[in-house]
Amino acid sequence: MYSRPVFDPKTVIGNTFAELEVLHELCSSGEAALNQQLEELHGKMDEDIAGLDAYGEEGYLSDINDHYVMVSLSMPMYQNYAYLTLGFALFEKCLNDVSMQIRDDRNFPLSLKDIHGQGIARAKVYLSKVCGITSPFQTAAWSRALLLAEIRNAISHRGGFIDHKPDDIRSLYTRLAKFPEIELDHVWDVADQPDRQIGFDNSFVVVSLKSYTDVLQSLWKAL
Repeated sequence: MYSRPVFDPKTVIGNTFAELEVLHELCSSGEAALNQQLEELHGKMDEDIAGLDAYGEEGYLSDINDHYVMVSLSMPMYQNYAYLTLGFALFEKCLNDVSMQIRDDRNFPLSLKDIHGQGIARAKVYLSKVCGITSPFQTAAWSRALLLAEIRNAISHRGGFIDHKPDDIRSLYTRLAKFPEIELDHVWDVADQPDRQIGFDNSFVVVSLKSYTDVLQSLWKAL
């Protein structure tokens, strides 16, 4: 039967710091690997095109177009999606584990599962209302983490697509449109509802990981 490992809350946070640091390193190496693959593809294309007449070059580029789009656009996007989602999962798990460990340490009658809601919002309620820890949730980093939770949900449940609602100031589209590092240029028509797909590069992932770290550092200090 599985039993949850027992660590003090600061050890839980320290382990998550290490995991986020490894993920940061993977972001950098993953981006470098895709850039190298794209560079190699460019070289191969130049070799293949050499000596072809205009008609042959046009046919070649038409045939390789889908592969080029995958290497240059699709795979980098999906890789960044994966890193952002994994970073959020580590962050969410840490908040949940800290909540459960504090409950065990202090013998609180209420458990995390007794709290309404889910995800990081539920952990915030438990830590602030039950444990009396409020400072980490009054920071800009926490506000950004909540927005990242919405982005993560769009990635996990809709492949990164969101409703195009520029006239609704509360819509995720309107709120994300304020960030220059986020692209919302991909237009799709799903069931007569124009949707946009969220796009961002590796640097946005790195900043997101720092937001998680900043919240956890604040939580560490509050323990």
